[in-house]
Amino acid sequence: MVLGMASGTVLQALASALLGESVHEVMHRLRDEGFSWQRIADKLANDTNGVLVLSRETYRLWYENELKDTTP
Repeated sequence: MVLGMASGTVLQALASALLGESVHEVMHRLRDEGFSWQRIADKLANDTNGVLVLSRETYRLWYENELKDTTP
């Protein structure tokens, strides 16, 4: 599992554990594939059998905050 991740919130760590990989990596990959935020939210809810039901805005904010944290 990925629960020992150093960055992010407890909810992000839970999401990563449920997905079996970093939720940030998943978001980046799906955005690169052209997924909308709503489609990402729907896919991750489906991929976790409805355990991870978050709004598209949650994922968008996580993504934008991660980009801010990594920019010098």
